[in-house]
Amino acid sequence: MEEFFNDRSIEVLRFISEHGVVWIYIFLFFSSVLETFFPPYPGDTVTLMGGYLASSGVLSLPLAFLFPSAGSLCGALALYYLGMKKGRKLFQNDRGRILNIAQLNRIENWFGKYGVKVILASRFISGVRSGIAVAAGLGKIEFWKMGVYSLISILAWNGIIISLSVFLQQNWQRVYKFLSLYNRFILIIVIIVFVLWLIWLWRKKSNKTF
Repeated sequence: MEEFFNDRSIEVLRFISEHGVVWIYIFLFFSSVLETFFPPYPGDTVTLMGGYLASSGVLSLPLAFLFPSAGSLCGALALYYLGMKKGRKLFQNDRGRILNIAQLNRIENWFGKYGVKVILASRFISGVRSGIAVAAGLGKIEFWKMGVYSLISILAWNGIIISLSVFLQQNWQRVYKFLSLYNRFILIIVIIVFVLWLIWLWRKKSNKTF
């Protein structure tokens, strides 16, 4: 699936480049927004291509950096808002063992301790970026903290991607391969941590029954 989306995104970007530079910037912005709501979509690959086009003189380098960063920030803040306004109500209505006030209090306490660090690292943790944004809303992180620290994380991540694409230019595929390997490695780590957490919860509940 990842290869399919990547190939389609590159084809679309090349098609748009034939119809005006402005449309490329718009595509960079909305690709980053879409990636936030639909993580399988390869927003990083589109950003990488934007950096390559900037290094080729087709795009302005500052704008190729600004538009996808703005899209990522808008997407993250939108999910944060949904978590704050809609997600918290699901927990407050006590809808089962998971969606209840006790769990909501745990999320709030956890984000009170580690929220800033998690948000700062969010763009570097592929596969769970969207979940972190929603969880930040559930955890009632202050809006200014969510905005500022998300922006720092986004600028750092996109800065690395675009800098590598500009530096390597025609060899941008090497950056793409590195990103693919990195994202898969991070996703495996996230899955392992999640499974271990589930095992810990299961053992904790089992001990309470005896």
